[in-house]
This record gives sequence, C-alpha cells and structure tokens, in this order.
Amino acid sequence: MRTNLIFLTCSLLLGISLFCNQMSAQNIDTYGNNKYIAGVRVPYTSPQSYETTLSPTLLDTLYSFPTQGTWPTGLAWDGQYFWNCDHDSLMIYKLTTTGDVVSSFPIPDSAVSSGGLEWDGNYLWFADERAAILFKIDTTTGLAIEHFHLPSFGQEDPNGWGLAWDGQYFWHSQYGDSAMIYKLNPQNGQVVSSFVPPKSLILGITWADGFLYGVNIDFASSGGTLYKFEPSSGVVLDSAFWEVPYPLGLVWDGQYFWNVSSKIFYGGNQRIYQVSNPITSIDNNSINKPSSFVLMQNYPNPFNPTTTISYRLLTTSDVDLSIFNNLGQKVKTLVKTKQSAGTYQFQWNGTSDESLEVSSGIYLYRLRANSFIETRKMILLR
Repeated sequence: MRTNLIFLTCSLLLGISLFCNQMSAQNIDTYGNNKYIAGVRVPYTSPQSYETTLSPTLLDTLYSFPTQGTWPTGLAWDGQYFWNCDHDSLMIYKLTTTGDVVSSFPIPDSAVSSGGLEWDGNYLWFADERAAILFKIDTTTGLAIEHFHLPSFGQEDPNGWGLAWDGQYFWHSQYGDSAMIYKLNPQNGQVVSSFVPPKSLILGITWADGFLYGVNIDFASSGGTLYKFEPSSGVVLDSAFWEVPYPLGLVWDGQYFWNVSSKIFYGGNQRIYQVSNPITSIDNNSINKPSSFVLMQNYPNPFNPTTTISYRLLTTSDVDLSIFNNLGQKVKTLVKTKQSAGTYQFQWNGTSDESLEVSSGIYLYRLRANSFIETRKMILLR
C-alpha cells in the first residue's frame, strides 16, 4: 500500500512537471525574456531549449542572407553597403549585399548595449538601447567622435532604439510602456517634435520619400505590422502585415525595404531580408519609380556647415555625385557607385576628400547618372 502511494505521488508530480514545462514553452512573451506559469511571470533562463522551425524563405521576401552575429539588431544602408550591429558580440559589421564582411569594429567604448543604426550621408550613427545615448561614428577609424543623450536618457527603462534620417533631422523610436517616436536635431540631439505610435513595439524605422515607416513586433515568430506615418502629425496613413519574424532594424534602399530578423531564441532567423512592398499605396503613390532623372536644389542654401543634396534616378545607374569649387576643381566625391531607381539623399559637411574644411564661397555639385548630367550651384557661408 505504501509503495503504491509513493509511486502514485511521484507519477503525479512528474505529470505536473511535464505539464508546466509544456505550458512554459508555449508562453514565451514577445520580448523572449519571460514565460508565464499559472499567470505568473518568471524569468526564462534556458534559451538553449528553445528551437525554431522557421524557414529563411518567407512568402513576401525576395532575398535574404545570414547575419554575422548571433543577435543582430540595428541596420543602416549607405548607398552601397549595409551596416549591422550585434548585441552578443557588441560589434558593428560593414556588409555587402550578399552578406560578406567588408570590415568591422566594436561599438563605442562608453556604450553598454546594441541598438539602432543610421547613415546620414557622411557618418554612421549608433543608438545605444540601454544607455540611451546617440553616437556619431567615423567609420574609417570605428571611433565615436560625438555623442548626445537620447530623450529616454535617465529613465529606469530607457528602451531607446530605432533611427531614421530624413536628410535634415533624425527620427528615433522608443519602445515599451513609454513608447514614442521623436524628431531630433542632429546638432545637439534636442527634441523638435514627437508623437505616440499606435503600437508599443516599433523598433525598426526608416525614411522614404517624405514619409516615416516603422515595423512593430506583433508576435516573435509570426512577423509584425508595417506602418506608414505622416511625419508632422504621426497619423497612420496605411499599414500591412509584415512577415519577417521578430523584425528589428529597417532600411529603405530607394527600391526595397531591408529588415533584420533577430535572434533565433526570440523567434527570429538571424538574417537580413529584402522585402517586397506590402503597402500597395507605396507603389501607387509615394514611392513609385520616378518619371525622370532629377537633381534637386540643396537644402539649406546658403548653409553652414552642412547641407543635404537629393536626387532621383529613373533606372539603375552608375552614379557620380561630386562637388567642385568655382574654378572647376573637384573638392569632394560624395557618391561613386551603382544605384537602383529611386530617391537618394546625401549630406556635404563642407570638407574636401582630404577631410579639410573648405572656405566660404560658391560651389557646384554635379550628378552623373549614366548619360544624365546636371549641375547646380550652392553657397557655403562660414
């Protein structure tokens, strides 16, 4: 009798244990950090036990390649290469469009975690998620040359993440309970304006043809939602299902979106995806292929010390965007690469190819795109 009772008790305890394990494996939250047992949130401490069955080939994706690190986060596009940071290695990688490493360097010394990345035409910018600090990085040395506090600096749970560049200002997404999207002055990091997003987990954001786009992590393994915002008001103009699992860093290359799928433990694939456009209004209205090649007037003009030059390409072209002084001598090559059809923006900070400051005066900027050539005038006032 006693033996049977002990056996029955052990069997019951084993059954409860297996049931709890099964339930906890099915209740990893969208952060991937916790699980729930009988409604109680407890730390999830066994990432090795979580396996994904996701395929790297998804319905809405055109192409993908694996990331170099095991916990990819931010993504930037400089017109020729991707920049991707990794939370496990705390490294930033320069990648080709096939995923090959061109170069790499550690995140800034004073940074404590990974986060968002953005390219402003001259420099790489890195948003430290936990420290809530925005770093300006010289990619030739990998060193931070300037930094600002993000709006969430000093908060108990800062969650500073996504970065986008509109040619004049930064846009920054803060996720979680205090979710907000900020427009920031690049000179000092001060808030110009802000709006509350419709969801609290918009981590990846990017700028495309006058609109801000952000992707929200709805469920770790099943993708999210892509939102199109009117930037001055924050009004949602459109949205669509986004299939990339656990989407983080987001960029627009002038023709396609590219999106980081994060750590496998979180439900991602540790890949960078090229994604077909799920918002039809993008193709039909705002981000359609331009009807002609256009070189736009720089803004601001006159300027000191930085100005933005924008242009549109009708077709894939060999592009050369260069700056000349009023004697016709080349001062700076801003772009020299092949680019797809679309709209592009680059900044000139009033320096030469030798990184020397040029003097005040009239300068010319010239765009060559296949057989198209156009030149415009701008004025630097120091």
